[in-house]
Amino acid sequence: MLSSYSWSINIVGAKVWTMHPPGGNNQGQEENIITIRQGTHEALFVPSTWQHSVENAAETISINHNWANGAMVDLLCDTLCGEADLVKKELLAFGANPDAESSENMLRACAGGLNVSMLFIYLTAKGEALLSRAAESDGALPTSENFDRFDLCAIASALRKLLVHFKEGDDDMRSRLSFALKDDEGLADELLTLGNDLAESFS
Repeated sequence: MLSSYSWSINIVGAKVWTMHPPGGNNQGQEENIITIRQGTHEALFVPSTWQHSVENAAETISINHNWANGAMVDLLCDTLCGEADLVKKELLAFGANPDAESSENMLRACAGGLNVSMLFIYLTAKGEALLSRAAESDGALPTSENFDRFDLCAIASALRKLLVHFKEGDDDMRSRLSFALKDDEGLADELLTLGNDLAESFS
């Protein structure tokens, strides 16, 4: 979903997964298809961008979870922005007003409970938390926090991508996003600057 990672655990029952690695398609390149039978109490990890289909081989109860991290947050932004554009086109096709509120509500229903505003606010909060942690150590994160500097750069890039995507001709959405940032793009700039400084300090 939305190019995220996911895992699935079978509580009871069995599933048959048909996995398509990135770059292939469901019709061609049959030699790249991977088929996996997942039994009771077994867990399966699904990498980002792997298309897949699932068939219950018995009555099955499973728990599934999708998540994202700094390694693919740019891809998540691209996918979500693309879905937002499609939602806007659908609203226009039905003669509805594609304002930010309507678009975001429809996107949340179509995209597993996530929309652009929710992602933007989460990234902003996560970025501010990382900035605070860096400030507590005088702007220099310990070497054990390599993931922090990586995430700072990834979050800054994602925030900027969202702002740029909705910059032209979508003042309603732009306003909806900008309220979460101090001085509009100021936080994105601060995140990017610190992320780059940290990257240089660890190189």
